[in-house]
Amino acid sequence: MNNKPGRAKNVVISGAGGNLGRTVVKELLSCGYNIVSLCRAEHEQSLLEDFLNGVDHNDSHEILVGDLNNSNKVKENIDRAASLLE
Repeated sequence: MNNKPGRAKNVVISGAGGNLGRTVVKELLSCGYNIVSLCRAEHEQSLLEDFLNGVDHNDSHEILVGDLNNSNKVKENIDRAASLLE
């Protein structure tokens, strides 16, 4: 993560489809962070997308779906998140 002034900060949020996670994502987007949200299931992705409807995030938000109990999916999502935040 780069905290230099004038540079966007990058955050990965696990549990972004839950009540607290959605609120954290919305708040960090409003503060200018680049966010990769991890949701356990597609229905949680839909909840997050609906919750963020109308929030301007200037392409600084990506949602990945995968259960953290699935080690193959975790590795895939980590690799994807890393490439998005480079």
